[in-house]
Amino acid sequence: AASAALRRYGPDALGYGAWAGPPPLLDWLTEHLGRIDGRVPAPGELMITAGNSQGLEMAVTMLTRPGDAVLAPVPTYHLALRILAEHPVRVVPLATDEDGPLPDAVTAAVDELRAEGVRARLLYTVPTSGNPTGITVPVARRQALLAATGAAGVTIVEDDVYRELAYDAPAPPSLWALGEPGSVVRLGSFSKTLAPGLRLGWLTSDVATTKAFV
Repeated sequence: AASAALRRYGPDALGYGAWAGPPPLLDWLTEHLGRIDGRVPAPGELMITAGNSQGLEMAVTMLTRPGDAVLAPVPTYHLALRILAEHPVRVVPLATDEDGPLPDAVTAAVDELRAEGVRARLLYTVPTSGNPTGITVPVARRQALLAATGAAGVTIVEDDVYRELAYDAPAPPSLWALGEPGSVVRLGSFSKTLAPGLRLGWLTSDVATTKAFV
């Protein structure tokens, strides 16, 4: 693969490249996401990451301040909790049912935190084939979650790494595809579809947020 890239791109293959990642990969991924999700990323809304872990790390670093709260459904992906634990934020458990996180629980948690003088900045969730529950959040619940977080001023960090592992039917549109610009930072990765050791992923958000991650 390295030899083929050098033959095709010459010295450009050895440079730092564009801030968002290699343009040929961005072009392919833009078209691919348009096929498997409900919205095609516009120019500037997509960037390449070193896997989901880097994407989550960047989101927490850039979008929270020390003492802020991050909401997380119970249970959720344990490695995400480890990344959150490395930051000076408070992880607040969020109640769920068979359809995923409860929108009313988001509102209640934000109100309780606000009464304590704490701001809830983010909601981390895996809404498609969730790890470890396997729950795929229905479209109606996704829309209700977006309404609840939008009203509360909370940004959703959507771990969408399992989108292409849906078997019975195509996965619902991502929260990012359904939400208003700036309301969701969506993370994706090739680690589940190609190889666990391939530390290559992507991030989609509004243009301003994506550029802020550089």
